[in-house]
Amino acid sequence: MKKYLLVLVVMLLVVTGCGEKKLTCTLEEDGQKATVTAKFGKDDIVTDVTMNMSMPFEKELTDEEKEQMESYMGIVCAAFDYEGITCDTKMKDKSVDVVVEMNMAKMDAETKEEMGYTDAEGTYDAMKKGMEESGYTCK
Repeated sequence: MKKYLLVLVVMLLVVTGCGEKKLTCTLEEDGQKATVTAKFGKDDIVTDVTMNMSMPFEKELTDEEKEQMESYMGIVCAAFDYEGITCDTKMKDKSVDVVVEMNMAKMDAETKEEMGYTDAEGTYDAMKKGMEESGYTCK
């Protein structure tokens, strides 16, 4: 009976993802907020990165200003037009939110190279150090 309980506990840990490392870093500046969440595999190499950026406006935008901002944000997202990367913007009356998601397994070596990514820079410790050096607070 103890063997079955032990196997059940191990299976639950595997299924619930226990042991997956996660790094969350935030930066707030001039009312703007950026949050970067990175998930790491068993080899301590990043597997997924999600960046959320929220940029408030000083005043509510007119419809014309919203259209211009949506157009501009489309240009920003075009810079992330790679396999394995999605970029989405959400316009609000007083802010715009941008979400960029990267799935490292779906990105080819050429894309990673273009982005300046290496496995050495994709470790938990290296990413945390780099983010903190850029002014982010990580936990």
